[in-house]
Amino acid sequence: MTKYSLRARMMILILAPTLIIGLLLSTFFVIYRSNQLQDQLASAGASII
Repeated sequence: MTKYSLRARMMILILAPTLIIGLLLSTFFVIYRSNQLQDQLASAGASII
């Protein structure tokens, strides 16, 4: 098994949760915004009709 230095282990322990939280937040905001745009498009289409 490879022994990682303290610096490498700390970078992994700091970066891994940060990346996971960032990915979860970005997917949440993308999905939320796409749903918002879909609702806006539906209401605009209904008002045109």
